[in-house]
Amino acid sequence: MHGDWAAVDDDGLWYILGRSDDTIKLLANALAGEVESVLVAHPQVSEAAAIGVPDSIKGEALICFCVLKKAANGDVALASELNRTSARDLARRLPRAR
Repeated sequence: MHGDWAAVDDDGLWYILGRSDDTIKLLANALAGEVESVLVAHPQVSEAAAIGVPDSIKGEALICFCVLKKAANGDVALASELNRTSARDLARRLPRAR
């Protein structure tokens, strides 16, 4: 069994409780702690979590959450930068797509 353990409360809020096996299957590649490691390497990120969610085209899509450091500017530019740098750094770790 793999995936994320989560709960939904009566108000519809989701609580991510943890990963059942710490693996996300993304484009036929298994990722474990690599995603979080790439994100926390950024100087404005204190903590990070990544979860896989069902995707009708890819099978599973990656969703990331970051806790920023106090002095960080949590704007759209930072979100874009984190997207670009994480995609670049993760692509280095995955086999080339054919």
